[in-house]
Amino acid sequence: MVRKQHSKHHALRNQLFQLRPDLVFEYGDRPVILDTKWKQLDRTDPKKLGVSQSDIYQMLAYGHSYTTAEQKPRLVLL
Repeated sequence: MVRKQHSKHHALRNQLFQLRPDLVFEYGDRPVILDTKWKQLDRTDPKKLGVSQSDIYQMLAYGHSYTTAEQKPRLVLL
């Protein structure tokens, strides 16, 4: 199953800060969480390629929120 702008999870337990990854693929043993960024890669920055720290924090929040005792999601930043 593929869900767009999936809004089932929140960053905090008290249901604040709703998380909305662009796509969540639910199949097999682990969900795949895909978030898209609409910017060109910065080839002058060979280590980060223009990916910002906030982009990584966002993916970490998705990963933490979607992790259960049985499943650990795969994260894709596109």
